[in-house]
Amino acid sequence: MVRFRLDPARPPSGRTNEALLDATTEAMIRMQQAVDDREDMQQEGRFVRKLRRRIGLTQIEFARKIDVPVSTVREWESGRRALGGAERSLLRILDREPEAALSALA
Repeated sequence: MVRFRLDPARPPSGRTNEALLDATTEAMIRMQQAVDDREDMQQEGRFVRKLRRRIGLTQIEFARKIDVPVSTVREWESGRRALGGAERSLLRILDREPEAALSALA
């Protein structure tokens, strides 16, 4: 991640296509947001699958451990369903401390 501070007195030069920016419609923005959301869900799905495999559980075993339907795990992994906040937090804990988390969930 790169952070920078934008100085309104010195706008960036040469990087903004003003004509394209002016031609961008709300529909185009919504379409790009939908594409971005799908990509995010696919990325989350890969994370869930990688985590589950690293822990060494099948989808059924993983679903039982975290107390969700196996269909939910399948939908996460396929990118058809987004993770909620609590689910994302639980998976982050499982990612960082799998043994402790699995022990607490037993």
